[in-house]
This record gives sequence, structure tokens and C-alpha cells, in this order.
Amino acid sequence: MRDGQALITGSDDAGVFYGTRTVRQALRSGDGRLSAGVMRDGRTGHSAGS
Repeated sequence: MRDGQALITGSDDAGVFYGTRTVRQALRSGDGRLSAGVMRDGRTGHSAGS
């Protein structure tokens, strides 16, 4: 997350879709905010955030 925006990337459309699910889950499990950084899906190596 940077300046209220997230960059979600994946090797294909499915990777991007599941990246959005990862970010959504992280937002729901916390206080609705994410820190700046990179999240990687351990199963696929896709990244979410920047």
C-alpha cells in the first residue's frame, strides 16, 4: 500500500484475482488498514501490494 493505493500483480488473470482476495482477507482480519510493503502468496509466489 502506498498513498492509499495497492498494486496487485500476478502471472495471469487468476493470479491477480487471488491477489485481490489475499489483500481483502488481510484488510478484514485487521483494523482495515495495511502497512506499506509486499505480500507474497506462499503457494504461488504471486505478490500483492507495493
